Amino acid sequence: MARFARDWQVLFFEDPMADAAEPWLEIRHEEGMQVLVPHLPPDCRGPAASAALRRLLDGHLAVQPPQRLIERSPDQYDWSGFLPMLRAAQERGQQVIWDICHYGWPDDLDLWRPAFVERFAGALARLLRNEGIDAPFYSPVNEISYWA
Repeated sequence: MARFARDWQVLFFEDPMADAAEPWLEIRHEEGMQVLVPHLPPDCRGPAASAALRRLLDGHLAVQPPQRLIERSPDQYDWSGFLPMLRAAQERGQQVIWDICHYGWPDDLDLWRPAFVERFAGALARLLRNEGIDAPFYSPVNEISYWA
């Protein structure tokens, strides 16, 4: 991204940190970019977190399902931590770009096999469809890496 920052204004939104008494936005300047890090209270979750992020980021909201917390064992999903974010975005009419591969993937999946897509992305697609989202947008990879 630093290459683009030579010619364009680049803002990079980091994941929220749960380490503040009150919501605040840290702004750092790195390699010509502005890096924005929202800091939220540890107990700020669901609709309250979405509202705080919206205020801090002036309408920009980054939400990703934390796969490592949702799929604790193969094909067994716990969406309870993710559904409040999903529903808060729906209530506000926000179009979210769902980041599928943000914190890695389960150890028993091979990135280069069809099962990766069927299991890893399929569970999220089924959930979104069941929640009434007919045409979701996906970003398969958040950070560029050697396999992207």
